[in-house]
Amino acid sequence: MDQIFGVTLLALQLLSCVLIYKSVKNKNYTTYRFPRCGRRAYTIESFAKFGLICCFILTSITVLSVLFDPEFGGAFVMLPLGFLGWYLCLFIYLDCKNFYLQTTPEGMIWANFLAVSHQASYKDILKFSYDPRGDFDTDLTWLVVKTNHGKTLRFDPLLTGAGLLIPQLAFRVENGYWAKNADPEDQQLLQNFIDEPEKARELLMTCSPCVVER
Repeated sequence: MDQIFGVTLLALQLLSCVLIYKSVKNKNYTTYRFPRCGRRAYTIESFAKFGLICCFILTSITVLSVLFDPEFGGAFVMLPLGFLGWYLCLFIYLDCKNFYLQTTPEGMIWANFLAVSHQASYKDILKFSYDPRGDFDTDLTWLVVKTNHGKTLRFDPLLTGAGLLIPQLAFRVENGYWAKNADPEDQQLLQNFIDEPEKARELLMTCSPCVVER
């Protein structure tokens, strides 16, 4: 039973390598490279790569051990550990490779960890939240934006550049309407948030979660 279980898990890991190959060839990533925002993002991706290698080696060694010794006692623990660790690291790696965010004065285009693209205007935003990640003792954050199309954008602006999104949200919170492209005064106020990103982030955190009135 352990032999069949182990070979199945190893086969699933090998099949998921297709996602890794596609992420390396992802044109969005090679064009925009938005996942990169400082050394920390590189560190996270490097950790994910190392984890993938370790989990694959762990699963492979365990499967070989079970095939040559059906009475091998460590398979019950090592196989699930290698399998779950593989997919956790795979998610982190794909999120680093496939996620991107491009913002314009009118809206945003983004892709999730599976490289599925979405787009929305700022006026489509229904609500958002911007909070620290409470599960780790770090300064990492989560910005979650929900649109009226049922799409959700979730990322950490400290790891991924947010472009015009945070300044636009801060302007909306402070003024009660979205910045008009043809209004010089609005554009100057928006530029103030662009020039002072810390101020914009603090403003969003103080009102999080926030429902955008239609």
